[in-house]
Amino acid sequence: MAYEGQQNGDVRATLALSQAEAREGTTRTLNLPGGYQVVVPVPPGTYNGQEIRLEGQGQPSGYGGSRGALILTIAIAPGEQFASQTYPQPGSDSPTEFIQSPPTAASSVNYPPIGSRGQMGAFTSSPSRPSQQPFYADQTQQSYPPRSSYSGPQQYSPPQQAYPPGPQRRRGLSTGMVILFIVLVLLIIGGSGLILYTAVIQPNQLHTQATATAQANVTGTAQSNATGTAQAAATATTEANATATAQAQATAHVQATATALKAIFNQATSGTPALNDPLSQQDTNSWEVDDKTGGGGCAFTGGSYHASMPQAGFFASCYAQNSNFSNFAFQVQMTILKGDRGGIIFRSDSAATKFYLLRFDQNGTYNFFVYSGNSGSNAKNLLEGSAPSFHTGANQANQIAVVAHGSNIYLYVNQQFLT
Repeated sequence: MAYEGQQNGDVRATLALSQAEAREGTTRTLNLPGGYQVVVPVPPGTYNGQEIRLEGQGQPSGYGGSRGALILTIAIAPGEQFASQTYPQPGSDSPTEFIQSPPTAASSVNYPPIGSRGQMGAFTSSPSRPSQQPFYADQTQQSYPPRSSYSGPQQYSPPQQAYPPGPQRRRGLSTGMVILFIVLVLLIIGGSGLILYTAVIQPNQLHTQATATAQANVTGTAQSNATGTAQAAATATTEANATATAQAQATAHVQATATALKAIFNQATSGTPALNDPLSQQDTNSWEVDDKTGGGGCAFTGGSYHASMPQAGFFASCYAQNSNFSNFAFQVQMTILKGDRGGIIFRSDSAATKFYLLRFDQNGTYNFFVYSGNSGSNAKNLLEGSAPSFHTGANQANQIAVVAHGSNIYLYVNQQFLT
């Protein structure tokens, strides 16, 4: 572990982990300057360059001052690539974080503070990328290169000396080669069965008990199946290059995955809703109605529920205060009348400081954030992209849906899965 120095009592250090420790999680006891020890829990699925911030575990900021934060930057030793992603157990109190592209060791993304009920959060915007807008209620997210583009430090290989080929003679296949071909065929068949289970059978088993209910003010955990689906597709593509048979199987499994995702949405929204609200006026769901500091707020106007914020760089959050669900399907029809973007908040705690936010820009780009505290610095961008099925522009109605079951979250717009 290497220390980078202090500022205002903060201590920055680099924590080296093995691939297994990063994948499965671990606990480290660190000796800080002055003989101070601190136990650092490393969660499963930690990625290279991730920062772990422990408040109050740094050095005193001055004479008699409080301790700063211990900020650890994860450095994963090069080795095998992650072939799977661990998932948290349902019922965990802390929201699940999606694995995102690794930031550099020296970078630190600044997020705006969120607004409490009756207040708004401010942020400092930065230029958006050419392909899509920045996300969270005017919260910026840096772009990083794809994870697969980095394969660890390269080892130097000395130049090999070429020798003229000797005379060749025709040989038959050895016993070892025959056994190798047989093993390869068995691996292809076994891998195809694994893809079928991962992409079709397992999602259907997980969602047979999903109920068509509505949005909740509940702390929960979430884990997107986008990563697992991408891994299954990548495996299928690799196998497809082996034989024509494997190629046909890969195509069938990709189609089966799309069908399974559509089936999850249809099943979760097919029942009788536990909360079915036209949002034309206040009712027993006790929707938040207030004025936010600096303008805007939450109000019923003209037979519709409006969340508005006239000031750039701020957002207004509006809650159904009498709803409380855990596993649910939450579906709303959203229309952006003016401004830049809108979205939905779900799985919020009672203090409205921990929640998930799915937000769309008028041009169809989207971001999925998790807030783990009442400060914008605790917000993390879990997923982003562009939705082809989104109806772009102002005054266009779009149906946004979330299916949450245990530690799995599926996001849809106009009944199409977001990837």
